[in-house]
Amino acid sequence: MFPIDLLQTFTKKLARPFPWSRPAQPVALTPSAALLASGGQVPAKRTTLNRTQAKAALKTAMTSVLGRAPTLAELKMLVAQSDLETRGWAAMWNWNFGNLVVGSTGAPWFMIPSDTTHKYHAFPTAAEGATYWVKRMQKRFSDAWALLDSEDTLAVAQALKDQHYYEAAVEDYASGLAA
Repeated sequence: MFPIDLLQTFTKKLARPFPWSRPAQPVALTPSAALLASGGQVPAKRTTLNRTQAKAALKTAMTSVLGRAPTLAELKMLVAQSDLETRGWAAMWNWNFGNLVVGSTGAPWFMIPSDTTHKYHAFPTAAEGATYWVKRMQKRFSDAWALLDSEDTLAVAQALKDQHYYEAAVEDYASGLAA
């Protein structure tokens, strides 16, 4: 085993460039690093989950936000909404669990290749995306949030429509929540 001083000295010497080496090339930001930057457009990256993974991420996020475990009805309704918004998490982009659009916050955003009208929130991890979506639902869409435990998909769909969450017909959205 090397003494720690010897190991540190050796490591420092290796970190110095050799005289004949070229200067280091700038490193391109990975999507994850870009998401942690100050905001702006990031590449659209499909981030898929299966139902079990999505449900676990949402349950963890809800527990964190609520300070308690969600009821089965609350979790079921929020999972159904995320499922509807992301086509069963097969069409989820950049860990955006609810297809939330960016306002004027300067948050990282992306555009879905098939939709160049909206700028969507981007997140570096599923946990961060789930937590943000749960918080946003609780605060911005509080009328619908208050109905999560009701199991009334039509009432939840109407509340979301009234608070401008989606553009589809209420009956179609409620049908999607019930599926």
